[in-house]
Amino acid sequence: MRILPYSLQGRFLLGLLLVIMLLGLFFSIVLRAHMQELFISEARSKANLMAAHTEAIQSYVRNVLRPAVSHALPPDEFIIEAMSTSFVTRHILSVLSGEESHFIYRRVAKNARNPDYEVNDRERVFFERFTEHPELARIEESVRVQGKEHLSVARPVYFTPDCMRCHGAPEKAPAVLLSMYGATRGFWRQPHELAGLDIISVPIESSTGAISQSITMFAVFFGSGMLLLLLASCCWVLVPRHRCHPNLMPAAACA
Repeated sequence: MRILPYSLQGRFLLGLLLVIMLLGLFFSIVLRAHMQELFISEARSKANLMAAHTEAIQSYVRNVLRPAVSHALPPDEFIIEAMSTSFVTRHILSVLSGEESHFIYRRVAKNARNPDYEVNDRERVFFERFTEHPELARIEESVRVQGKEHLSVARPVYFTPDCMRCHGAPEKAPAVLLSMYGATRGFWRQPHELAGLDIISVPIESSTGAISQSITMFAVFFGSGMLLLLLASCCWVLVPRHRCHPNLMPAAACA
């Protein structure tokens, strides 16, 4: 049984159809890869922007707000809402963080003063990498968070000498901290020790629907255009046309 067409016109149309299908497949793959990279780039930009906001908030609390409040208070007083960088950062970003904002913020540590912010298994990997490689300024990695793919940017936070008032010996800590958290967690730290991590996670899988929609629209427009091209080619190849040779009959007889 012969599968390929006999005529030259049929072979031409079959070849044209195969070329169109291959081109459509090729451009669909390229478009999907390009859009996936574009969404990852946008997620990276958003994560880096939020990480910069986090760093700016902590720098303001550490260098401006905390010294000003300290000078206005008696030496044994401490206002955690204005003097703790982690407390202020968490409360500010908790207003912005969540599903509607499409990013998740976590400030975590080992032996964290508040057990809610203890590192989990995934975050412990980041913590150990910063401990082993203190020259790292940040880590950017694709991870699974709550069953979805996220782009996470982790930034280390180190203790400074002025942090030792609250994280050094418990007997020297402000009474308000001891009453809130006790005297067992978050103490006996050293200056320049890794205090914790700021982790910004931006979902990537939320863009999957947009990629599929764009691929579908491309397939519709490309398929429509190629169908018109194929129909035009069929008309040109298959529809008979009268031709005359100038040496066989007068030009006036040609229709």
